[in-house]
Amino acid sequence: MSSIWRKKELVLSTASKGVALKKELGLFDLVLLALGSAIGVGIFVLTGRASVLAGPSVSISLLIAGLACALSGLAYAEFASLVPRAGSVYTYAYVTLGELFAWILGWNLALNYAVQVGTVAAGWSCYLQDFMQMAFNLKLPNFVAAAPGTNSGSFFNLPVFLLCLLLTLLLARGIKESKLINNVIVLVKVGILMLFIIVGGLCYINFDNWQPFFSVKGWPGLFSASAFLFLAYVGFEDVAAAVEEAKNPQRDVPRALFISLGIITLLYVLMALVMTGILPVSELTKNPDNPLALIITHTNRLWGAVLYAGLLVGIPTGVLASLYGLTRLVFSMARDGLLPAKLGELHNKYKTPFKGTWFVGLLVGILGSLTPLKNLADLTDLSALVAFSFVSLSVWLLRVREPNLVRPFRMPGLPWLPILSLIINGYLMFSLEEGALAWLIFVCWAVIGLAVYFSYAKKNSVLNR
Repeated sequence: MSSIWRKKELVLSTASKGVALKKELGLFDLVLLALGSAIGVGIFVLTGRASVLAGPSVSISLLIAGLACALSGLAYAEFASLVPRAGSVYTYAYVTLGELFAWILGWNLALNYAVQVGTVAAGWSCYLQDFMQMAFNLKLPNFVAAAPGTNSGSFFNLPVFLLCLLLTLLLARGIKESKLINNVIVLVKVGILMLFIIVGGLCYINFDNWQPFFSVKGWPGLFSASAFLFLAYVGFEDVAAAVEEAKNPQRDVPRALFISLGIITLLYVLMALVMTGILPVSELTKNPDNPLALIITHTNRLWGAVLYAGLLVGIPTGVLASLYGLTRLVFSMARDGLLPAKLGELHNKYKTPFKGTWFVGLLVGILGSLTPLKNLADLTDLSALVAFSFVSLSVWLLRVREPNLVRPFRMPGLPWLPILSLIINGYLMFSLEEGALAWLIFVCWAVIGLAVYFSYAKKNSVLNR
């Protein structure tokens, strides 16, 4: 049993010859990767639901969620500069907590990425179908329009599956092609969000809609909304998944984490203020999965339709970034022997984990097409909060165990900031409004993971061999 605590040496955590990913990403690419992943469905879909809990003060809920992410981001930045290898929190745990904890966190992170993909894709599907009906009076047949249990007669979310298939094809061909498409679309998306903030803020805000600013649920509602809106930020840490493909990871990854988080927080708070200023909360909650449609109907202007169409193009970058993070995690775990080696093989031409990418893409496409959006959102929040907590804990433990390591970036305020991060993340975990089902799925997934570890991963580990 002592073998489950075996750790990878930091000197072994640089990419090995023959299985290294190509270094294609600069600082600009990394920032846009984070923006593409985080900005989208989280703010436009979840704000409507969160406003039920927090009222117009949903903007403060976003700031609380952003603070939790910033504290974890400091820990991510230290690890990413110290361990420039794919795998994110899984790799960090492998060098600090040992193989079993690394497996548990990698298994959890795989769930987190998978439900991120499903959540963003399902939200995009809602927007696509509403747009088709508003613009062309077209409607998909009920049985392929949504996941089972969403609507009467719904069975499979076809748009989700097709989107995952298209983005898997793009990722399988290489990071260079993927980053070019992502960069262009993200720049368009950020421009569209700024258009919404400027035009909506100058022309349509009614300050009376902010009264009362806090909902009748008070502070509990504020923190429940923060826990729910945590999903809106999840994705900025995808930068850490790209560390092995960064040209200068020690310098660029920490910078990209904080630049992107600052931009995301600013845009989110302004977006929430504008949305709740244009429509009162009582109106936003009439269609909580698509509050933007209500705003466009209310303003009845061409700029709203342009915004809507732009978001349909821009939101899939969130799916692309999360799918990218999942493929790199699976690649890293397969390279370490904890998953089948075939999933970690690089394609001779594209230099990507080709088989692993297609395996992951098809799997999450099917799962995302069969799972309702609300269940996906809660599960994403919970799994992300667990990962963020362990990153904060791991950076603290490594600082105690290896105090003399040369760290290009150091998380300040140890041990107090990691402790604060653990407290905030823990509180948010148990503030999820309907977290019981998410916890049940999470625990069941962890039990399955332990069974896989002891029956396969432990004996096939590279460290074991």
